[in-house]
Amino acid sequence: MRRGFSLLEFMVVLAIVGVLVALALPSLGSNSCRAAETEAKAILRGVATQQAESWAKNGMFAEVKASCPKPKAGATPCIVPTVTGTPTYKVTGTGGAKKWTASAVGIAGTRAAGSVWQADQTGAINDVAKICRSAP
Repeated sequence: MRRGFSLLEFMVVLAIVGVLVALALPSLGSNSCRAAETEAKAILRGVATQQAESWAKNGMFAEVKASCPKPKAGATPCIVPTVTGTPTYKVTGTGGAKKWTASAVGIAGTRAAGSVWQADQTGAINDVAKICRSAP
């Protein structure tokens, strides 16, 4: 009685596994890109909420920074975007009496690398770099 597998049987199984992996990889890349898109949109929606609060409290939109110094009288307010976990985007923006803009730029070495998203007071969130090109 023979025990184990022959080399030919092992090679056939290896080929089948290779084909399955080749079919799965494009799907995984697309999911990672969509996850990065969702993260950028969530961060920028949070900035929009913080800007609405700044407008209600101060009568002007705030600057968006990684950290804010102690507020000084008459200075433009400052907000820090809410990011949970390991950051994949660097978020910056400007504020003023009539409008605000914020950008989320993907950090190199993360799944968001090369991705650039922008938002403004109109509520629009735009994919500037168009890296993923996924369907809406």
